[in-house]
Amino acid sequence: MKRRFASSFLLVAVLALADSSRAQLPTSDSATPIYTAGETPSIQVTTLAIYQIYDDSGSSVSQLTLPVSVFVPVTPRLGLSLRTSYAASDSDGMTSLSGLGDAQIAASYNFDIGPGSAVASASANLPSGESTLTLDEAATAFLIGQGFYGFRLPSLGQGFNVAPAVTWAVPLNTNLAVGLGAAYQVRGSVEPRTGFGESYDPGDELLLTAGLDARVRETSTVALDVTYARYGSDTWMGLDYSTGDAVAATVLWTEVLGPHNVRVLGRVGHRQESMVPPGTSAFLGLDATVPNQGRLLGHARFRVSPRLVMGAATQGRYYSASRAFEERRLFDAALIPEFEIMPGLTLLGRVGGTLGTLQGIEVGAGLSWSM
Repeated sequence: MKRRFASSFLLVAVLALADSSRAQLPTSDSATPIYTAGETPSIQVTTLAIYQIYDDSGSSVSQLTLPVSVFVPVTPRLGLSLRTSYAASDSDGMTSLSGLGDAQIAASYNFDIGPGSAVASASANLPSGESTLTLDEAATAFLIGQGFYGFRLPSLGQGFNVAPAVTWAVPLNTNLAVGLGAAYQVRGSVEPRTGFGESYDPGDELLLTAGLDARVRETSTVALDVTYARYGSDTWMGLDYSTGDAVAATVLWTEVLGPHNVRVLGRVGHRQESMVPPGTSAFLGLDATVPNQGRLLGHARFRVSPRLVMGAATQGRYYSASRAFEERRLFDAALIPEFEIMPGLTLLGRVGGTLGTLQGIEVGAGLSWSM
């Protein structure tokens, strides 16, 4: 029982390491590239096409994404995953942008260390997407990449990246576990604009996280983690540019009642200001860095029948003003149904909307196959 409880923290910790900057509304296309000992892993292939469109101060911004993700368990402790996606993005009066995004591969291995458990993982971003853009395409990419839109593929290409990570969790007693994690991302250089001939080399990133996982009662747990991200200096045209470090705190409450479950997540984050000349900052898109942001997200899954699961999600989001954009206050809501067509094959759906500083809708449909 202690080992299983420690593993519940590992899932929270590794997800924090995988994505310390975003927590969008949950989608049914998530293929987590890790699993913990004691689960029954299966091969899983998922695709969920999503169309999102927003009205931002009278201007329309949209994106259609067609992702495919594959998770393959090699052994009860070792798993592999692959994800790629196609996206078509557009905005009023701007050049449309479409193509394949970068592919991501990942491997994770779960093992025991004394009374605790650990997960070692490594992921790589393969430069299969388009990273060299014209000036007009870059302007569209800059807009689509803003986090407050929540587009599923904010960037087609980021160059070659590789990120090893490790997390470790140990139970202090039957109701409390602690954990630590670290990840280091090595980021390769890219050519940001067609015709400039000078590569832009983004700095490497170090991510550290620590947290607690407490069982409140048999059906519910509360997890708290703090994450610190340190960004190395970027290099372009022989000059170094310092980008600000970031810190985030996350609280996650989970309640499981038989086939139903509810999760509530709260997160606040702060990022230091980048030390970049204003002209260069605008050119590279660094002037859109959001100093402070926060969100409160609730997600529930209810089993309506043996073949139908209905999910519902709501969240409030706040983004402080950056040099490029005004303050944003947003509210999202979505219904996320899952219908089992036959054993191993599930039809996925999604319909939702956004209100506040900008307004939008999103619709999606796809399939999940497991064996």
